[in-house]
Amino acid sequence: MKLDHIRLFACISGLVIICGICNYLTMLVTRIRMRRRELALRKVNGSSNRGLLTLLLTELVLLLLLSSGVGLVLIELILPTFKRLSQIDESTSFFYIEVFVYILSLVAVTVGFASLLIQYISRRTLLNNISKKSNTHLSGWFYKISIFFQLFISLGFVFCTLVMMMQLHFLLNTRELGIERHNVGAVVYCSENIPFKEVVNQIPEIAECLNGFHTPIPKMYYSTYRLKEWDGKNTDSEQYIELEDETINQEYADFFGVEVLDGNMLDEKDGKDMVVINEAAVKALGWTQPIGKKIGKLGKQYIVKGVIKNISYNAPIHPVAPAMFHLPDSRDRGGIIFKVKEGTWDIVSEKIKAEVNKVNPNAELMLSNMEEVYDAYMKSERTLCKLLSVVSAICIIIAVFGIFSLVTLSCQQRRKEIAIRKVNGASARLILNLFFKEYLLLLVMASCIAFPLGYVIMKRWLENYVKQTPVNLWIYIGIFAGMLLVIFSSIVWRVWKAAIQNPAEVIKSE
Repeated sequence: MKLDHIRLFACISGLVIICGICNYLTMLVTRIRMRRRELALRKVNGSSNRGLLTLLLTELVLLLLLSSGVGLVLIELILPTFKRLSQIDESTSFFYIEVFVYILSLVAVTVGFASLLIQYISRRTLLNNISKKSNTHLSGWFYKISIFFQLFISLGFVFCTLVMMMQLHFLLNTRELGIERHNVGAVVYCSENIPFKEVVNQIPEIAECLNGFHTPIPKMYYSTYRLKEWDGKNTDSEQYIELEDETINQEYADFFGVEVLDGNMLDEKDGKDMVVINEAAVKALGWTQPIGKKIGKLGKQYIVKGVIKNISYNAPIHPVAPAMFHLPDSRDRGGIIFKVKEGTWDIVSEKIKAEVNKVNPNAELMLSNMEEVYDAYMKSERTLCKLLSVVSAICIIIAVFGIFSLVTLSCQQRRKEIAIRKVNGASARLILNLFFKEYLLLLVMASCIAFPLGYVIMKRWLENYVKQTPVNLWIYIGIFAGMLLVIFSSIVWRVWKAAIQNPAEVIKSE
């Protein structure tokens, strides 16, 4: 996994941890504020401030220890998978040291925060603590900001992860990279002189073969030279271009599906002075009409016959280099490239190895599957997408639990308000709509910030690739609708249950 991706994942994981801590501290503040009356009554009955602090902190520490135990069990289950995906080859103790540091930090933050809050409540008068006229419902700014932050992080993670997955799928399946690599294999090296052309022709699972060229993925043989002369260049300029020198013909173009954008492909009738160039070369040379233009190389002039689409030989994060293509000097050099029928690569490779073993069982043979090689280029991106998918799911779960818990506490605190609204004629649907509007507004506000910020971040990330997937409007609509459904599902049951209670019983209990 690339170092930049590890750093990115670490930053994202940090945000998820902050989101979880924010959710936890919100619940902590809410529970302590709801127990103010209980704490005041305990104080009236002789409890000291230290006794109240010890009571609450003992409950908190026991809860933290229980949750830490569950977390350690989960870590033990998923750690092998995480090490495989992240390619971090460290001992188990390395990870557990970090975990225990995090647990101790969380306990310290929680205990410190709770101590300050309990001291604040203890200093207030008994009348204020016992009275229920104080504003303790969850419409305060503290709770709204907490939910807003969690929704903002969740929306941002889901958006970025979805765009990454779309880009990965696009790069692995697009035909816009200039060359067909699906089901294409090649004999890269063999220590024995074996007529592979005759061997592959006898294998029925091979649909087509190409002789005289080296495999383009991975790119094996090519030369680069410094081009200083071309049509349209200022004669007084010292400008030069690094140009790759490669070979191509019509058979190669047909085999790999190379697209000719302008002019024509080289054929055997063309002399050695005819070449084709790629899009990158056209751009580097500053030409708008490249056909017929001349390129000077080592005192010899070459005429451009055609322009082909850029061919991405390497990982798509590397830009395609300017290149000039000419006819191969000899069809006898190079290796053998072949296309296999769908799902038969293993069979074909075993048959080729068997033929080589007939000549020499100790012979060295290297076969290459172009699709597997290209997929290896995308291994880091694929791993990052998997990890981000897990992180996004965890973040959404944290947000849902936070919303559900806060709605539950809000319903408990606003029981009297809900009962009075029902006495005045409000229906259960109207009360549900009242809660839903509050969270819908927070979702809209979070979306207005998360989506533009996510777009800016992902646009910069996509610019690292040669080809980019489009970010369409349906992505925003789908994420917003999905999050809206999650929020509605998390609050509808609890609010509905509070709304259908008998208002007379609620008012009597209050």
